[in-house]
Amino acid sequence: MDYDTNPYEATGFVFDDPEPQSLLLTLQRALLLYAQRPDEMIRVQLHAMKQDFCWDKAASLYVALYEEVIGY
Repeated sequence: MDYDTNPYEATGFVFDDPEPQSLLLTLQRALLLYAQRPDEMIRVQLHAMKQDFCWDKAASLYVALYEEVIGY
């Protein structure tokens, strides 16, 4: 979840447009937080590290989605 959308639940900084300018703006937002509020950046990092991003979970969600699409 993006920091600017919900700082309390954020796990980082998000950009949806796969363009260099979007990446640059997102990096600037992250660097600004790091420079101005380093403790807040650490809090976001620690929150992100507590999340479950394992492949087993992702694979199960993909299998469920594929089964739903094919009507299995």
